[in-house]
Amino acid sequence: MIRSTMNAVPRRTPAFVAKAIILAVISYVITTIAGLATFLIAMPVFQGIGFDLDWSTDGVLYSIFTGGLYVAGVALIGLSLGTLLRNSAGGITVLVGIFFVLSIAASFLTLIPGEFWKYVPQYIPSDAGGRFLSIGHTDGVIDPWQGGLIFLGYVLVFLVPALIVLKKRDV
Repeated sequence: MIRSTMNAVPRRTPAFVAKAIILAVISYVITTIAGLATFLIAMPVFQGIGFDLDWSTDGVLYSIFTGGLYVAGVALIGLSLGTLLRNSAGGITVLVGIFFVLSIAASFLTLIPGEFWKYVPQYIPSDAGGRFLSIGHTDGVIDPWQGGLIFLGYVLVFLVPALIVLKKRDV
């Protein structure tokens, strides 16, 4: 579909921006709907084991709607990586490495002596985004809004160079 897209829209930037917007909106909507459905299914299950879970429970709505933002951000990072590498499979591979392998590798940093290293893993994309989904303040851990800003920074770190490279490389 890349060839047909580039033949239909010879200027790359509008095509990339349109794909990014559609990807972000669709991934947000689908994830939010899935989050709502999951909550509705989980509500009776949790009530069956004595845990009162309803719409007024602290963080329910926040988590449902921020989950969609997190998935939209991951999708935009994946699109950006595919654009930078000019290879969809390569973009997916690097995305998996960033969100899964890097997270595992960063957990080993806590084994290094010193206070500094135990805080470093919370700043990698998957952990910062995960913190964005959580509720409340925890001592020694970044707050959810800080995690959201860090995650947004990662989205921009990949998205902006992809736009620049696309504009310069594919003229």
